[in-house]
Order: sequence, then C-alpha cells, then structure tokens
Amino acid sequence: MWQVMARSVHRALVVLFAVSIVALGALMAHWTVLLWQHEATSTSRAEQDLRLAAHEAASSLRRRPRPPVTGPLRGHSALEVVRLDSGRAIGGAVSLAPAFSHLGVRPRPAALDAMRARRRRRFFMILGEGSLALGLLMVFFVALFRLLQAERQRRREIEAFISTVSHELKTPLGGIKALLSTLQMGNIPAERMSDFLDMGLRESDRLEHLVENILIANRIRRSTLAVRLEELDLGLFLREYLEHRNALLPAGHPGVALEGASPDGVLVLAEGDKLRVVLENLTDNAIKYGGGSAVRLEVKPDGDRVMLAVEDDGVGFDPERAQDIFEGFRAAAGHDAADAAMVHGTGLGLGIARKLARAMGGDVTAASEGRGKGSRFVLWLRRAEVGA
Repeated sequence: MWQVMARSVHRALVVLFAVSIVALGALMAHWTVLLWQHEATSTSRAEQDLRLAAHEAASSLRRRPRPPVTGPLRGHSALEVVRLDSGRAIGGAVSLAPAFSHLGVRPRPAALDAMRARRRRRFFMILGEGSLALGLLMVFFVALFRLLQAERQRRREIEAFISTVSHELKTPLGGIKALLSTLQMGNIPAERMSDFLDMGLRESDRLEHLVENILIANRIRRSTLAVRLEELDLGLFLREYLEHRNALLPAGHPGVALEGASPDGVLVLAEGDKLRVVLENLTDNAIKYGGGSAVRLEVKPDGDRVMLAVEDDGVGFDPERAQDIFEGFRAAAGHDAADAAMVHGTGLGLGIARKLARAMGGDVTAASEGRGKGSRFVLWLRRAEVGA
C-alpha cells in the first residue's frame, strides 16, 4: 500500500515540477517581451521629446532679432539649425518662419541614429539574455530530469539487489540452521556425520563467498580497491583451487576439471586472493547454470597474455546479451522473469570478476551461441615474463 502511495506522490511531484518549469519558462519569455516593449516605447518617447524640443527651440529662435548660425544649436547638442530649401522642411526640420523662413531647427541625424542604435543594442542584449536564461533553464530541466531518472533507476537496482541478496543469504543460512537442528537432535548415524559436516562446510563456504562479493563490490563502488600484483605459477594455483572447489561441490556433480595441456610453469601477474575470487565467481556461475554438466577449464598462452576459459553446457544466453550479463542486478531490474533467470547469482559475481580482472591488467569476456547452448567465459591475464 505504501509503495502505491509513494509512486502516486512521486508522479504528483514530477507533474508539479514539469508545470513549474513550463510556468517559469513562460514567465521568462513574458519578461523578455515586456523589456523589449519597454525599450521600444522609451526610444520612441525620447525621439518625440527631441522633436518637441525642436519646436520649443524654433519658437524661441523666432523671437531673436538676428538669424541664428547654421549648425549645432548652442545649449542643445542634439538639435541643429539648418538651411531650408525654398521654405520646405528638411528631415523633419521646424521652420523659423515668418522671422527667418530660410532656416529651420531639427534633431540632429546623428542623435537619432544614436538612439536607434542604442535600441538595437538593447534589443539584442535582451534577446541574448532571454535566450541564455531559457537555455540555462532547459539545461537545468534536462539535468534535473536525468538525475531524477538516474535516482529512480538506482532505487530499482537497490531494491532488486536487496531482494536477491536476501534470498541468497537466506538459502545457506537455512541450510546451516537445518543442519544444526539435526545435529542437536542427536539422531544422526555415525557413518552419515561426515556427509552432514561436508554439507555444512559447503553452505558456510557459499555464505562466505557471498559476503566476500558484497564487500568487494562496496570497495569497487567507493574506489578503495587495492591490488598488489605478484608473479603466480598458474598451474600450481589452479591445482590448489580445483582441489578446494571440487571438495565443496554438491553430491553428484561431475566437477570442475582442467582440460588440455597443463599450465605448469606459466607465470602470470595477479594477486592470488583476487584471482581466486574471479575464478570462484566464474566457476560458481558455470555450476549454477551449467545444467549439471561438467565445468571445463582451459589455459592457453597467447603472446603477452594468458587465456583461461571456463565453459559449461548449460542454459547459455542470447549472444546480444554478452555485455548485459556483467551488469548484474541492474540488468535483472529491467527484464521479465524469463530474462531474470539468465542473470547469474546475486548479480554481483560476473561484474566483480570483470572489474577485478581489469584491475589486474586483464579482462573477462563472455560468449554463447544462444539459450540452451552453454556459456564460455574467458579470463585474460598478463604473462609475468612480458608484463614485468
């Protein structure tokens, strides 16, 4: 109920915000028009005042005993005395007839031109400032709208993340609780005790892996992830990793196996703990969505890099989604249930694997021929012989 109310309030705020932006834009446009009209009226009034001053000056000059000298009128630089052509007004000149019919007073053309030039400058200034204000308003609106959309997307991602992580945490915790309850009852045969302990260790390992992923994701988000590169013998590292990983597999799973030539003696630049997390995420993904098939590892040196492929024969994914699956719960938040089933684990694993690989100077890529045709994830690492 509260979610519906929150969405209604959110929509109401969005509508109110949009109406406010439109009203503010209309108000700014209205102010721009008013300023231009005011400037045009002021210029017209100044011209009328100047012509009225010409009439007043002409009335005063008619009463003088001597004709005034042609040229700028003394005491009023915006007016001038001009000679008339056969008594006709020139450029709006006011005749001094009957006293001096061959003379007249008019506003100086330079003064009128200066007024009109000032009006044009003011017009372009008002137009420019108004356009700039409207442009800034639009930029502000677009930026705020995008920020709002990003916040909504972030909220959906967080909700999807919390929901998925809660489910992932609940599963191993429920298994551990069930095991402890069974042990508390004391009805377990001695020959089954080892199986129950192995099951508890698998659930604990699963829980530890999930918490580790969440902590690494937080360090990546806060840009506090530190990587210390060292030379690692990939063959020795993989043997130790596979021994540990296969010991924790569910009963009946064919296991994770290394195929092809042994990578003994192949040195890579990586951090052991970070590389283990990357492999844990890739193999965990293959085990979960491999449809019970064996998980195959293949190592192949390639120039100054080493390719480590993780393959399964499981559900696969659409080829065009090869990049989306690294977005994790972000992708899950925007797809239906069928697509969400293709998003692996908590949505953190594959994204963390790629970021850790890139932090170590490598990368992780994904490929599949389609749904139901398996997946192939390739981890690229730097060779120590070349990278050093």
